[in-house]
Amino acid sequence: ATAAVAAVGGAVIAMALTGGKPTDGKLTGGNAPAAEPLAYRSLPGTCRLLSASTLSRYLPGAIISPESDPAPPGNPQQTTGCAWDSISSGHDRMLDITIALYGGLNGVSDAHEAFESGNTWLAVAEGSPSGTRAVIGVGDEAIADTEYAGTSTQETMLTVRSSNAVASISYSDSAIPQTTDS
Repeated sequence: ATAAVAAVGGAVIAMALTGGKPTDGKLTGGNAPAAEPLAYRSLPGTCRLLSASTLSRYLPGAIISPESDPAPPGNPQQTTGCAWDSISSGHDRMLDITIALYGGLNGVSDAHEAFESGNTWLAVAEGSPSGTRAVIGVGDEAIADTEYAGTSTQETMLTVRSSNAVASISYSDSAIPQTTDS
């Protein structure tokens, strides 16, 4: 699962965040205070980010969910997401990608704050084996966490902030218990 999230996460970051439309960092209006330049103005269609070969490798026979609705007009945050589910070879696998884009004068700091506050999943239940780590070289800041539920379920989550965008990727793989008829 960790390799899958790393591969999928890399594809999402490369295609979504670097594929955004860079801004020139200039503000419109008379005496507006200078703001940090925003790297992204729009979001891609999240369900189209992954190639068919990537999906078939990690989620054979995946079924796609519809994309989420964009945020209402006037909202400083745009959000898009997509989820895939696959039941194959005795495993139930799920991949969920959400990308939030923050605009306005404080887009970069709002994205950083969302990255920091949105990682509440890092508080792992006591006694649960887990591996939380910073991910170097991906975006401006990134963190990954892997959680295990017994020997049959593993979930890996990756959250990445790049400038004014935050991407969250979650991949789970659960073995389907075999039933025997008597």
